[in-house]
Amino acid sequence: MSDADRVAAPPRTGNSVIDEALAGLGDLDGTPVAGQYERLREAQAVLAGVLATATETPAAATPRDRGESAG
Repeated sequence: MSDADRVAAPPRTGNSVIDEALAGLGDLDGTPVAGQYERLREAQAVLAGVLATATETPAAATPRDRGESAG
């Protein structure tokens, strides 16, 4: 098997919903273009749904978001 024939494993995020969506994109090269579009659209919808329901962690919040003064 050549390097070009090897497909890297999809990244693991620890979120099973995201990991499953990314795994579904692993073999796009062998999929007709119309099928690629549909699978990319489905993965994007999953990722958008996860982002839409994500809550901001305190470490990622700015002082203003936490109700603190900026200066």
